[in-house]
Amino acid sequence: MPDNTLHRWMAGSAQMPLRAFLKLVELLAEIEKAGGEGSGASPRAQGEPLTFAMGELLARCSRCDSTEFVPAAAGPLKYTSELACRQCAERVLHGKLIAQLAKDAVHQSRAMAAARKKRQAATRTRLKRVA
Repeated sequence: MPDNTLHRWMAGSAQMPLRAFLKLVELLAEIEKAGGEGSGASPRAQGEPLTFAMGELLARCSRCDSTEFVPAAAGPLKYTSELACRQCAERVLHGKLIAQLAKDAVHQSRAMAAARKKRQAATRTRLKRVA
């Protein structure tokens, strides 16, 4: 992979392919499990809710659809950290929650592109009828 591709992903000027993103999350989780440096975000106040967003999308609990989570144990937030849904207490790994959010973002992006294509085709058809 060319360096400029990585730089464009990191700058947000190009969209990272979903497979590459999921591999990255897996790699970070493996590094954390092995005791290496990981995301290690600083811990939040006990009970303070966590939300995870990509654009306008929010990570959601698979059981109740809530968007707020709390760490299941004290300490820094890592991809291997277990989170609990604040509403129903369903447990999920942070990395898996982020991976699902990325998948949802890709699906939304594809749906929006398909809808845009459909609108453009309808507009072209209307213009042909008028002409």
